[in-house]
Amino acid sequence: MKPFIGIHATGDAEMYYIGPSIQAGSDLSLNQNFILSGYLHFFPRQIDRTYENGEFEKGSYRTFTAAILLEKKWRKRYDKGFFLAGGLAYQYLNDDFSAHFANWHRIRHILLPALRTGYSFPIGKHQLTAELNATGPSFYKLEDNGFTSNVTEILSQISIGTRFIF
Repeated sequence: MKPFIGIHATGDAEMYYIGPSIQAGSDLSLNQNFILSGYLHFFPRQIDRTYENGEFEKGSYRTFTAAILLEKKWRKRYDKGFFLAGGLAYQYLNDDFSAHFANWHRIRHILLPALRTGYSFPIGKHQLTAELNATGPSFYKLEDNGFTSNVTEILSQISIGTRFIF
């Protein structure tokens, strides 16, 4: 087992909330080409904007993602090269938003696909990755002011960052 910790720049489906996030997990080598990887990813973001014309936007957004991935390595060395992983994630989302044009408080618990791709570099006995993580698609019904619409998010969350693998 190889534990890891990561720092990412993350955005929600609309890329309205963008900011830093953290990731922690562990990799289990199944053989030379495959790794079973599990992680927890936390993305908190708040906005508070007031404009000169009196318009405002205030929001609190939090996601917590737990994922399990099967990773395929395309490299000659264990500690260096490209990788691609896919699997399943559980995502808790809490979006509390208020503005001059709308108000909502949405809480969602969803099960959705998860992807990770990137490149790993050796650092002594450890590794450092440059990677892209994504979850989605997700589908849900949105009820607003008596109207119901079906919403499809191609990516519910996307992040780019790095992991340090111990």
